[in-house]
Amino acid sequence: MAIEPDGLIAPLLEPDEVVVAVRRSVWLERRQGQREAGEGLAGDLYVTSRRLIHLGRFRVDYGLGEIRDAVDAPGALRLIVGEDRGIQISVDDPRVLRVEIAALRETARPLASSRSGSERAPRDGGAADHGGEVRG
Repeated sequence: MAIEPDGLIAPLLEPDEVVVAVRRSVWLERRQGQREAGEGLAGDLYVTSRRLIHLGRFRVDYGLGEIRDAVDAPGALRLIVGEDRGIQISVDDPRVLRVEIAALRETARPLASSRSGSERAPRDGGAADHGGEVRG
């Protein structure tokens, strides 16, 4: 079920992309490799029909199609988003967030598989376009 986008996220949405959930004051930590943690970022997490978008001091987004695996941890959700890359999202309800992401990915799969081989689903793997790095 879509929710009304606020003034921060509305200009960033692509055509036909909708906001499904918002988590306020979320801590996001990017990780490279198994042990190397990146700088943590505070901000709001928007779950859309195509992406996870974290808005704080910088903007970070990952396409839902880029997520390879999700693991619940105490107070956090850990996502593997590509080869040897991941993020940890500190939230009060990591299991609920994991289920929301899984449901959106399942919904997007029939759309992606119904497209021709040369055309990809919108924003599928979108973070790969900028390496999953912070965009400001």
